[in-house]
Amino acid sequence: MDRFSNWRLFARVVEAGSFSAAARHLEITQPQVSKVVAALEAELRVRLVERSARGLRVTAEGQRFYEQCRRVLRLQEEVVHDLPSGGPLRGPLRLSCPVGYGNLHVVPLLVRFLELHPQVELDLDLNDAFVDLVAQGFDLAVRIGGNSSSLYTVTEVARAEQALVAAPEYLDHRGEPTRPEQLSEHDCLLFSGLPSGNEWTFQGPLGEERIRVGGRYRVNNSAALAEAVLGGLGIAMTPLWMWRNQARPLRTLLQNYRLTSLPIQLVTPRARFRSARLLALHEFLTQGLSPG
Repeated sequence: MDRFSNWRLFARVVEAGSFSAAARHLEITQPQVSKVVAALEAELRVRLVERSARGLRVTAEGQRFYEQCRRVLRLQEEVVHDLPSGGPLRGPLRLSCPVGYGNLHVVPLLVRFLELHPQVELDLDLNDAFVDLVAQGFDLAVRIGGNSSSLYTVTEVARAEQALVAAPEYLDHRGEPTRPEQLSEHDCLLFSGLPSGNEWTFQGPLGEERIRVGGRYRVNNSAALAEAVLGGLGIAMTPLWMWRNQARPLRTLLQNYRLTSLPIQLVTPRARFRSARLLALHEFLTQGLSPG
């Protein structure tokens, strides 16, 4: 077996959890699996796995080696998949996307993209957190309001307009603010997934106003934030797209003030090999998410 095959075998051992399961998957014998792992340990001069009556345990060195193997093997697959020029796009893509925005706007586009390219495989992670694209092996992320980094290539495709909203029940009980500074007297609901944190920015007759707000509820998920607003827990600054299909009553506040819009970005690791399928998906999402 060549080096890539040995690494692929070790990765299968880690993922399967035992030598016997890996052997069945690879259609070879268990002694062959043991021999390859032993050869890797001898070459690297570290213990990769420990076997006992209770099963297989991957050592810390083995886990690090496994993660490096997966990165190298993924790159090899990308290069091989891209070699036949002019042929159909094929191979895997891994994408991270915010939950609410993803369900409303991105997932329908991905369905169309996969219909156009039946040999492409997509692994979609719906997550409102800003995941580490490099460490977790993502090819591309859709982000809202994210900070740029020298590690990433960032393309802004649209802006998300925001509004200050609350349920009628909350306003009937606490009153409606007419100026930004009055928000300090209210329970404000905070979305921890944005870098702005608890500082909200308004553009009004006096120019820009930055207001520090507080409240009893902070959450990192847009759906959970929406439920808190509708449940009358407080006031929130949210993107308008969150309420596109909302039938329950909601009031918009301070409409004579303009709120800062959030950038909607496509983010790719700068050092990642940009396969033809990744370039095609990037262009497809750029066209699909851009206004007009």
